[in-house]
Amino acid sequence: AALRCDLPLPLELIAQRAAQLTWQQFKPQELSICMWAAYTLGVVDGRGASIRAVKRMLQHAAREIRVRGAEDFEARHLLNSAWALARWQRHCRLVGWQQECKDYVCRPALRILAE
Repeated sequence: AALRCDLPLPLELIAQRAAQLTWQQFKPQELSICMWAAYTLGVVDGRGASIRAVKRMLQHAAREIRVRGAEDFEARHLLNSAWALARWQRHCRLVGWQQECKDYVCRPALRILAE
């Protein structure tokens, strides 16, 4: 899948485009890189819209992992995905943002990634 971002776009538009493409079209490598990039951009750009977009992207990606599983993931992509989810949860708690991913989405995805 290609998001085709030639110019810097708001994260909300990128999240919408990824949802339109459906996460199934993303290879495990692309999915893990999207998760890592979303986390990194969300921490750097602390605006409300960006934070909500990061939460949305991570939740959709975690839901896809929960449904599809992680059999095709290489070890480094498992690590990237798990790291992005866990760090986002921790960062939101430390900063006091109410933008953590839902536990019923995040925990099963982390369990699948850990197996």
